[in-house]
Amino acid sequence: SLAEATPPATGKRPREESGEDERPGLGAGTDTTAVSQAPGVGPHRFVLVSGSSRSMVLETTDSIEEISRSTPLDIEAATLCAGSILSGHLVVQVTPRRICFMRAAEPRAPSPQAPVDFAPQVTHAASTIA
Repeated sequence: SLAEATPPATGKRPREESGEDERPGLGAGTDTTAVSQAPGVGPHRFVLVSGSSRSMVLETTDSIEEISRSTPLDIEAATLCAGSILSGHLVVQVTPRRICFMRAAEPRAPSPQAPVDFAPQVTHAASTIA
């Protein structure tokens, strides 16, 4: 019967008893080795918060400060995704309208690259045949 074949419950999952994590990858961050970074680039210190039509940039140093209006990022649009490139030197923001860039070391400095605007989306098309 099933009751005879099932071992008694121990409160642990089978792989926990053997020390294995049954979800590979979840324990991968337990190593305490420091990650090397590019010279002059510190750890991430920006938080980009997005709503349905606007974005906000927060800088975390000794305190948390909103720096949205003083950055070259597009705060008048929702952020679809964001990340860092070039070994953490540039922050990239993708909105429905454009791709924007910000220097990680100097977020209030002018953008090193002009925003890349997407072609306007066609929301209505009409044609006339004479």
